[in-house]
Amino acid sequence: MRSIWEAAAAGYTEAVDCDLKGFFDHVDHDRLMERVAATVKNVRILRLIGRYLRAGVVLPDGTREPTLRGVPKADRSRRSWPTLP
Repeated sequence: MRSIWEAAAAGYTEAVDCDLKGFFDHVDHDRLMERVAATVKNVRILRLIGRYLRAGVVLPDGTREPTLRGVPKADRSRRSWPTLP
C-alpha cells in the first residue's frame, strides 16, 4: 500500500496492478473500529464487530491463536472462522 500512496503523491493517477497479498492480515483493529464508528452509531453493533475481530482463530491442530491484528477471511485452508469467547 505504501508504494501506491507514494506513486499517487508523485502524480500518478492510475494503477495497472496492485498486489494486496497479506493486506488483510495486517489491518489494525483500533484504526478499523474508529472508521467504522464514524458511520455506525449503534454501540451494540460496534461491540459485536470488535468482539468478532478479536475473537481469535482455531488452527488446524486445534490450538487457539489470538487475533491482535488482521480481519477474518474465508480461507479455510489456513485458519477456520473465529469463534466468540
